[in-house]
Amino acid sequence: YRSRLLDVCQRNDVDLVIPQTTREVGVLGNSLTSFAEQGSRIMASPNAARVNSKASLIEVMEFSPSGLSVVFSVEGLRVAAELHGYPNRSVVVKPAYSSGSRGVRIVTPEPWNVERFLSEKPSGLECDLESLSDMLACGAFPELLVMEYLPGPEYSVDCFRGEHVQIAVPRIRTAMRDGISTDTTIVDEPEMARHALAIAEQLGLTGVYGVQFKANAEGVPCLLEVNPRVQGTMAASVLAGANVIWMGVREVLGEPVTEMPTVRVGTRCVRHWLVSEIGATV
Repeated sequence: YRSRLLDVCQRNDVDLVIPQTTREVGVLGNSLTSFAEQGSRIMASPNAARVNSKASLIEVMEFSPSGLSVVFSVEGLRVAAELHGYPNRSVVVKPAYSSGSRGVRIVTPEPWNVERFLSEKPSGLECDLESLSDMLACGAFPELLVMEYLPGPEYSVDCFRGEHVQIAVPRIRTAMRDGISTDTTIVDEPEMARHALAIAEQLGLTGVYGVQFKANAEGVPCLLEVNPRVQGTMAASVLAGANVIWMGVREVLGEPVTEMPTVRVGTRCVRHWLVSEIGATV
């Protein structure tokens, strides 16, 4: 992928490449020099590849009252699950490298019964610890994160940190599909915005990035993950007056941003998927 993209950039005199997925950041984040040598820039922080691992959250745990464990074995998974309250309460397990909710599981002690079977739609998210342990024992064990299940609202913060300007725009994720916000509204959460900027400063993250929080049972927002790239629904902040993506583009191309945009709190963005007569998704 990297070598072919380098070739495409060279043949087409590409000025800028904008990674949009976790996998791309992992590859391109370590290739900034290679692309720069032939005149192409990557819109990624110099340490994006390191922050791309969700395990980097260990470095900023003061922003997550629920805590976090990184495990490398089935036994480690069992110990961490108990540490975070299982079986008295549910815990969440997810890979250190993933996107779009891939690999995320809510490990719950609650058994399925006829009522749940008939009334709840299957999501594939829930499982019990024994089933998850058996499945993970069937191959190479991946690096996993284990944390308390957070039942409250989820927020995404669209951010930019440049030479002169930094801004964080929180929005509540009212509805999601495959890990992408389908209904999101810009909210006034100044403390969350401050935390999102402080987290990036502590991690050494610059440019465009996103931070996600989710409230625990007490309503306290806890750090969920940091995305060192353009997030899937950053267009919501653009519509609200803060074009953080364009700010990132300008900064990378040597035009430092000096203007602080005005954000319209309450702006709502709703995604719709339409299926055409030939079956194509629009």
